Amino acid sequence: MREKFRQGGGEALADHEILEMLLFYSIPRINTNETAHRLIDHFGGLSGVLSAKRHELTAVPGVGAQSADLICLMAELYRRAEAEDSKTPRYFKDLDDVGRYLVKQLDGLARERVLLLLLTADYKLIATHQISEGSVNESSVDVRQIMEYAIMAKASHIVLAHNHPDPMLIPSQVDESVSISLMHAASIMGINLWEHVLVSDGKYVFILREMLSRKPYSSLDKYTNKPKTGK
Repeated sequence: MREKFRQGGGEALADHEILEMLLFYSIPRINTNETAHRLIDHFGGLSGVLSAKRHELTAVPGVGAQSADLICLMAELYRRAEAEDSKTPRYFKDLDDVGRYLVKQLDGLARERVLLLLLTADYKLIATHQISEGSVNESSVDVRQIMEYAIMAKASHIVLAHNHPDPMLIPSQVDESVSISLMHAASIMGINLWEHVLVSDGKYVFILREMLSRKPYSSLDKYTNKPKTGK
C-alpha cells in the first residue's frame, strides 16, 4: 500500500485504502482493511468519518483510542489548514458566502466554539478570533472584548458565530440574548453586527434574520444595518 501511494500519490488510492493506510499508523502489524470499510460504511464516507466525534469513532469495532485520536487530529489539521488566511484577501459577497465559510470552521466539533469575524467596509476578512469554547452564554461571550477586537482592527462589520455539536439548528433564547447585547454595543460604537451565525450538522442559520422575521417591526430594527440589498 505504501509503495502504491509513493508511486501514484493519493489519486492511486481508493477512499477506503487511504483510511486503511492511515489506520496502520495507529494499529501496526494488523490488517486495517476491514476497519476502514466499517468506518466508511458506518459514517457514509470520508467526510462523515472526519466529522465524527471521538466517542462515535470508538464505538465502531476495531477502532481504539489511538485510532480515534489520530482521525480527530487529522480532522483538526484539515480544519486549521482551511482556516488559514490565504495570500489572496478573502472577500465575502453575501451572508451565504459567510455561512459556507463558517461551516468549514465549525461543523463537526465535539464542543461549542464561538468565533468572531472582523471585516472591512467592503467585506474583506481582517481576522478571525476564537472567543470561547464550551457553551454560548453571556459570561462566555465577552461583549467588551469583542468590541476591543473590532476597534483595534478598525472593523466596519463583525460576524459572531458558534456551533451546536448536536444536530439542532435552532437558536436558543441565550443565543438571541447574546445577539441583542452585542448588536446594541456594536451600534453604539458605529460598528455593524452583520449576523450571528449558528452552525450545526453541515448547515447554518442566521439568528438575527430569524429574530427579525418573527418581529419585523421590533426594536431590533434601529440596531440593524442592512449594508447589502436583500442580504
